[in-house]
Amino acid sequence: MSDISDIYKYESTDPKQTRNELSVTFSFDKSTDISEAEGYIMSLLAEIDKGVEYSFDLWSMASEEYS
Repeated sequence: MSDISDIYKYESTDPKQTRNELSVTFSFDKSTDISEAEGYIMSLLAEIDKGVEYSFDLWSMASEEYS
């Protein structure tokens, strides 16, 4: 787990960006499929404040060739 001081900070120059964004990576065992991962994360986010928006943007899978 990272310390808050390890988080890369970037000031956007995009005039369309009106909110702050925090990217988080959750890593799962190779046997976990996307439905299981999404369900688990959704259970963690169940009590999230209504003013916080989130999206799922990327599902990166380990290559069978390199594992």
